[in-house]
Amino acid sequence: MTPGISVIIPLYNSERYLQQAIDSIITQTYTDWELIAVCEPDSSDNTNEIIREYSERYDRIKPIFNTDNIGISASLNVGIRASKGEYIARMDGDDICHTRRFEKQAEFLEAHPDVSILGSNIQIIDTKGKAGGHISKYALHHEQIKSDLLFYCELMHPAVMMRKADIEKHHLCYDDNYRASEDFELWNRASRVVKLANLPEILLYYRWGLSTSTRKNTEIGDKNYIAVIDRSCRELMLEFSQDELQLLYPRTCNMKLSNLGYVRQTLEYAAKRIVLANNNCGIYQPEALSKTLDKRLYWKQHPIRGITAAVTRSICRDGNLANGLAGYLEQRGFIMAMRRCFSFLFSR
Repeated sequence: MTPGISVIIPLYNSERYLQQAIDSIITQTYTDWELIAVCEPDSSDNTNEIIREYSERYDRIKPIFNTDNIGISASLNVGIRASKGEYIARMDGDDICHTRRFEKQAEFLEAHPDVSILGSNIQIIDTKGKAGGHISKYALHHEQIKSDLLFYCELMHPAVMMRKADIEKHHLCYDDNYRASEDFELWNRASRVVKLANLPEILLYYRWGLSTSTRKNTEIGDKNYIAVIDRSCRELMLEFSQDELQLLYPRTCNMKLSNLGYVRQTLEYAAKRIVLANNNCGIYQPEALSKTLDKRLYWKQHPIRGITAAVTRSICRDGNLANGLAGYLEQRGFIMAMRRCFSFLFSR
């Protein structure tokens, strides 16, 4: 019998939290699902053994064991090809689904046939599963999500549910050339041909540590993320230098006290160019683009936060920690920045 939802989890050295992740799927109020676990062959822990044990107990859990280590993008594509559900739900081996996640996302997609990819807000949890108080909230409607994707990944990857027919129709597979930023690249490409949305509810508990592929491959991820921003700008018939692109991407925008004026001037001028180009191309809804640029030029609304972030980058010797702290200061404020600091220090 064809399931309503195919859940796809790529797995590699995921033993520590895997049982919690799978159990959160088994206990869903929506029960018409299959779980496709795509496993790399060289996990050094008991990930593959755990999946085998679950698949023996539940016939809806279907492991795929890669013969070679092919990475997350190719593994996700393997899972999509093997899936039989009307909808494809993403999940990672260290996160936890809200009990009604599948029910709520499936109901929304049934009621909104024009939406092809649906995410949700998330709650950050620590390595012990304790909620850290921070809730990541994302734009809800397509035009704002599409515009925000100029600079921000506005769909949390493991919280996404996709309409399989539309994924196949528009050939929306993952591109392995954008390793550690494969989701950001896909959402940008998808936003041109299908509608995106987010639910305002918390439907995923996202475990916050340094074990995710993006954090393990920060340099590669940053390079590929910037490449996607460059591609979006070129669609607007704009060409920015590599230095300007690094400033456009919030994580690599190294705005210190020593270059504060230059960075702000560069970004404000880039924003004006983007608005003028969009007036000609009409890719983004003007109101949505205005909100996106206001978000990127955060210091206009939060000058103290911007100065504090610049100070942080100026005095912190660890570049990754400095960018992490400054990023949270700029976008989420002091409390989240302190949580980021303690998480970084105690997980080393």
